[in-house]
Amino acid sequence: PAAAAATPSADALQQQQQQQHQQYPAPQQQQQQQRLAPPEFNPDLLPKGAQRDMALQRERRVLAESAQAELGPDSLGPDTNVATLVQRILKCGVLTRKTVEYRKRAKGLVPSDYNRGTITSAGLIRCVCHGQDITMSEFEQHSNSQIHRPAEYIFIKSVDMSLKSFANLVLQKPIESNLWYCLACNEGGDLLCCEGCPAAFHTACLGHQNQPVANQEWLCADCLMAGKKPRWSANGPLRRQVPLAGAAAAAGPGGGSSSSMRRSSS
Repeated sequence: PAAAAATPSADALQQQQQQQHQQYPAPQQQQQQQRLAPPEFNPDLLPKGAQRDMALQRERRVLAESAQAELGPDSLGPDTNVATLVQRILKCGVLTRKTVEYRKRAKGLVPSDYNRGTITSAGLIRCVCHGQDITMSEFEQHSNSQIHRPAEYIFIKSVDMSLKSFANLVLQKPIESNLWYCLACNEGGDLLCCEGCPAAFHTACLGHQNQPVANQEWLCADCLMAGKKPRWSANGPLRRQVPLAGAAAAAGPGGGSSSSMRRSSS
């Protein structure tokens, strides 16, 4: 009788198995949950107007190419540490006298509240609140933040880009500078990238004219009329694959859907 009492009942065993299954889901179920997870919302990817976004993309590309030239292409590779690269970019002189802002996202905080500074030739930040030349971490502290990720929240104002994102752009070969949404409908998806300017379009939005041709670089109508030549690729029509990260969903009417993706297979 004592041995029988120690043996768990069938109901108890079934309940124990269910608890283990919930705590340690099968690999297939874990993969399904990861696929269904919504993309993280990034307000920096919200379309701010086609002309402004295209101008930003051009300026970002020029600045990133200047950084590549100063640092030396051979010193930039897939194994490059991004945190170390940020420090090298600050010291190479490309960002000297550029205004930076610490953009801490907090309730009630508006752009006029951002702490600002100027990058010096020594790779430090001259903080406007104290007029001192300080490091990124010290600038973060001056901005009343304890996040301890300064490169993610210190933005280069002229290109509207964080130092970390700019460092990742410098690592790209070639540098991706096309829009992350269709210039015709403002939605993400499978985008065809112009190789003469930052424009990008859905193939369906082009209609029957100016369709891409296999093994030939593609230019938008404006670049064709201007007589431009492809600059950035020699492998045929260029497509890219970058998540829109929920930006279109938050943009409201005309801003696309939360599942929008920018795809590329170059």
